[in-house]
Amino acid sequence: MHYLDEGSGPPVVMVHGNPSWSFYYRRLVTALSPTNRCIVPDHIGMGMSDKPGDDRYEYTLERR
Repeated sequence: MHYLDEGSGPPVVMVHGNPSWSFYYRRLVTALSPTNRCIVPDHIGMGMSDKPGDDRYEYTLERR
C-alpha cells in the first residue's frame, strides 16, 4: 500500500474517497507540512497502490 508521509510535527491523516487518490490532497499537504506530519494513504487499487491482478478482489459500484 502506497502512502505519502511528509513534514514533521503533530500528525494529520487524510483519507480519500472512492474513486480518488492521495494526489487530491496535494495543496493541503503543501500548506500543512511545514508544521505537521501529513500521512496520506492510497487505498488498494487506487493511486500509486498496487492493483490486484486476480479475481480475489471484486471492484463494483452498485446503485440502490
